[in-house]
This record gives sequence, C-alpha cells and structure tokens, in this order.
Amino acid sequence: MDAVAADYAVVGGNGNVDREPMTKRSKVILSAFLSGCAVAFVVLAMCAISGISGNYTYLRTKQADPRQSMKSQLDSGEDFRETEEMLERQIEEAMERESDEVMERGSLLPPKPRLGSVVSPVARQGAPVEQQLSVEKQHIDAEKQLIDEEKQHSDEEPVSVNAGDGPRFHKYAYVIVTYHKMGHALSNQLVEQIQRGIESSHSSKMKQNFQRLERRYINARDEFSRKTKCTKLNLEPGTVVVLEAPEFHCGREVLKHLIMDHRNIRKQKWGVKLIHLVRNPFSMAVSNYHYHRQVDTPEDFVHKTNPCITLSEKTVGRWDDLFVDLAEPFLSEAGIMNRQDFDFMYMDCHILYQTRPGLEKAPYYDHLLKLPPEEGLKMALIDKFTHLALMTTDIILFQQIQRDVMEENENLESRHRTLDILTMSMDNWIDHPSRSMTTFLDFIFKSHMSDERKAKVSAEHEKYYRDNRVPTRHVTHGKHDNNQVLMDSLRYDPVFGPPMGKMEEVVNRRLAYEEEMRRQQKYN
Repeated sequence: MDAVAADYAVVGGNGNVDREPMTKRSKVILSAFLSGCAVAFVVLAMCAISGISGNYTYLRTKQADPRQSMKSQLDSGEDFRETEEMLERQIEEAMERESDEVMERGSLLPPKPRLGSVVSPVARQGAPVEQQLSVEKQHIDAEKQLIDEEKQHSDEEPVSVNAGDGPRFHKYAYVIVTYHKMGHALSNQLVEQIQRGIESSHSSKMKQNFQRLERRYINARDEFSRKTKCTKLNLEPGTVVVLEAPEFHCGREVLKHLIMDHRNIRKQKWGVKLIHLVRNPFSMAVSNYHYHRQVDTPEDFVHKTNPCITLSEKTVGRWDDLFVDLAEPFLSEAGIMNRQDFDFMYMDCHILYQTRPGLEKAPYYDHLLKLPPEEGLKMALIDKFTHLALMTTDIILFQQIQRDVMEENENLESRHRTLDILTMSMDNWIDHPSRSMTTFLDFIFKSHMSDERKAKVSAEHEKYYRDNRVPTRHVTHGKHDNNQVLMDSLRYDPVFGPPMGKMEEVVNRRLAYEEEMRRQQKYN
C-alpha cells in the first residue's frame, strides 16, 4: 500500500481495512499529486500541438517561399538537384499565377475564385486553409445565387416584345463594326437613328422616363488583350458601341463569349444586334487612294509615314504583337493568303518607295501625287491593307459564331440570347442610300416602327446624303473617271489580285446570303 493510502487506511479488528476520513496532511499530499499529473498532461499536449503547428508552418512556408523551402531541404540533407528543379517549377508557376491575375483584372469575365488570388483577401492574410475554403465557398455561393435570381427573373418575363414597348429595346446591346473607308462617318448617323427610333417607340406617357442608349467608345487596338488575342469587349444591354477595325484574333469560341456575355448579370440581356459595314476590297482600295492624294490632304500622317513599314511592322496592343503574326494563321487556314503573300506585297512596296527619280527622299504623300496611278494605288493599298484583312476575318468569324449560337439555342428549352447580324456594303449605301436605310431600320426595329416612319427617315437620309455628297472630303466614291481602270489593274496584278479576289468572294457570298434570308422572311 502506498504512502497516501497508508495515511488514511486503518486496519480493524476483523482484519478488514476500514476507511477513515482523510487527515489534513493527506489532503495536501493528494492535491499535490493531482496537480503534478495535470501539469504533465498539459506539457505533453503542448508538445504535440507544437509539432503539428511546426509541420503546417513548414508546408505553408514551402508553398509561399520556394527559396526557404530549398534551404529547409538542404538542411535536412535532401537531394540538391531535385530541390533546384522543384524551385524552378515553383517560381514559374508563381509567375504564371501572377500573370494570369493581372490579365484577369483587365479581361472581360470576372476571375475564377482561387486561393491566394486577388479575389481572396483572407488568403493574403495567411488565414487557415479551412477558413480560406469557407470564404471561397461563400463567394461561389453568392455568385450562384445572383445567377439563379437572374434566371428566375428572365423566366418570368415574356419573350415577345410588343410594338411600341420602347424600354425593351434596352435589353439588347448594339454594335456597329467598321473599317477605314467603310462607314466611319455613317456609323455616327446610324447610332443617332437607333436612339431616335427607340425614343419614338415610347408612348407620350413614357417619354418623360425615356433614357438613351449608353454610347461607349472602345479603342480597338489599345484595348487589346494579349491573353485572349482579341479587343476587350463588355457588351452590356442598353449600350451602343462603334468598333473601328477591331482586332479579333482569338478564335470563334472566345469571341462568341466576348460578344454574347456581359459582366453585370443583374441586367437582363436578350441578345446582340451587330451591324457590319463592309466594302468590296477593290472599291475600298481605289477610294482610299483618291482620299489620301487630295490636294489638301485630310490626313497628316501621309507626310510622315513609310507605307511599307505600316504593313510589315504594324503592332497591336501594349506588348507590340506584330499584326502579321496575329492575322496570318487564320487567313492562311481560310485559304485567303499566307505569309509569302504578305512578303510579296512588302517587296512590291519597297520597289516603289523612294526609288524613282525625284522621289528618293520624298514623303509618302508626294508618291501618291507623282507616281503613275496604278503604282500609287498599290502603295496606298499596302498602307491600309490590314483593314481589308480584318474585314475578311470578321466576316468569317461572325458567320461562324452566329451559326454556333443558333445551334446552341436549338438545344435550349428556356429563354436564350440571339445574335442578329446585318452585313451592309458601303457601295450600296453610296449608290442606294434610301434603300439601305430602310434595310437598316427593318433590322433594328422590325414591326416596332411603322413603314411610314421608315420611309420618311429613309427619304430624309437620302436627301441629306445627296446634298452633302459633293462638298464633303471624306466621301470619294464616284468622283473619278478612272475608278474601274484602277480596280482592274489590281484585279489582274500577280501580287494583289489573288488574295483580294478571295476577299471579294467572301464579301459577296455573305451579302448574297443575307439578301436571300431577307427575301425568304419577307415572303414567309
């Protein structure tokens, strides 16, 4: 029997051990014993927790600082070669994550939640992994809730739009795509016609609450995403955007999302109405030539630029990606032209530029004035050839995306967004302004604008165009007798003829297709 028990055990006369109340001394000894056990238990627990915490801290340090990780591995005797390779991989992954986060901050779609990213302030503060996951789950649940609310709201609203119900025009985004000598001035007039048409569709009671579409401006070349290889877009419903020579080199799937999606999911979007202003490549080339060689030239750059470099060294975006590198793969795959075709054009330009007597040091503008028209035409075309390449690429991409959207919608039972495209030739706008305006109004407003109003607006547009056609310096179509001769010189040129002929086929096929679709809709 131990000492503690001996203090309070008393042997009775019958040989049994009788328990007596503990003395004061016994109580002190027992209390000290129990306290010692408790202290020992706490010490052991703290050691265990410290070991776990140390391992977790090491893992966190290993993830956060590759160099510290390497030091720990060297101290522990791990293989140095494996550590060095691991360090390189970790540094590369960290740089990629940082680059992706920077791109996501400037891209169209919000970044996906990621531990340690710019959307996770808890992670940056070094919170436990469980807390990080909990916060990220809250972010995801919140976004899902917004999407569910938007979907429920859209399901509750009718799909049809009643004539005169003006506010529903704000459910769409409106885009006008144009290029050099392909409707820059016209695009502003079309924006105003959309605004006026929507306003006129409001009843007198609603006009006091009428809001114009928000006009947005995008610099297609500066607003270029190196991540997507496309001009950045956010086509919100209730907005109208004019895109001049957008840089779309990202492929059909990415471009489809750029056009059809939008950031503010609380605003219901029924679709996009896209007006694509194009032109016959040969007609555009001749118009461009006459425009820049006017006696009082409207463009100052013709006194400074080297037109040959414009084609070969044109860059896109802040990272100076070469246009030829971006555009050539798609054009080559489509069978339009390849790298060799670009090289031949570049060499043709250098044969002409500053090589003729009296023009050895002359600026580009003097070449336009003094070279034979057929040669000056080619030089002017090289300077703006990128616009023709972009136009052709966009026609093909828009057609592919529209088909993809239609196929996706066929598999959807609920409401879906539409992509309506109207491709219009600037040559038709010049030759038939009234008819072209009517086609435009039919596309935007359909039956929501009366035929009488469409006829009135179209007649006013034609009168305005005829009255201002001669004085303006921007419109150069039809002023020169040698237009057809110049177009034929390009058509039969061994360098320019083949690729431009294929571009012409792309333009004509698209225009003919849409014309046939309108004819069928009219009779059906």
